[in-house]
Amino acid sequence: NVVGGRPVLYNNQSVELLLAVVTKSLKAGEAVWFGCEVSKRFASKQGIEDVDVHDFKLVFDIDIQTTFSKADRLIYGESAMTHAMVFTAVSVD
Repeated sequence: NVVGGRPVLYNNQSVELLLAVVTKSLKAGEAVWFGCEVSKRFASKQGIEDVDVHDFKLVFDIDIQTTFSKADRLIYGESAMTHAMVFTAVSVD
């Protein structure tokens, strides 16, 4: 999304694998940059980020959350990276 920049590539992995890889990188002293979608499933007044925060079935009579998998949402452009963050530390109990 930057003129002359590299195209955005999505690496769709399970949460469990992401946690394991991020933890390993942080323990090795490497910060981890990541991008995520936060605008569509965020209720700012309540401070909630959840795929079920809005009742799309009530409005559209279709449950779009179960119709598309996370991979499908990325492939078809229903979800896109709108926010970037960096993990810098981890605490494992």
